[in-house]
Amino acid sequence: MKTRLQENRGTKLGLVATARAVWAQGGVRAFYKGFSACLLRAFPANAVQFSVNDWTTKRLRGHYLGE
Repeated sequence: MKTRLQENRGTKLGLVATARAVWAQGGVRAFYKGFSACLLRAFPANAVQFSVNDWTTKRLRGHYLGE
């Protein structure tokens, strides 16, 4: 939906009109297009984010609290 809304910026279609257009073009499956790619991209990105967060927290605690 986000991609379709961004594509329709010039026509000023709203959320409901865009959802109806997506439904008319491909039914329920059209709403999940790109979902697997999103999951594959999210796993490593979140793993890196949590690792950096843990590393930073340990370093700051060691620096400011003397741990």
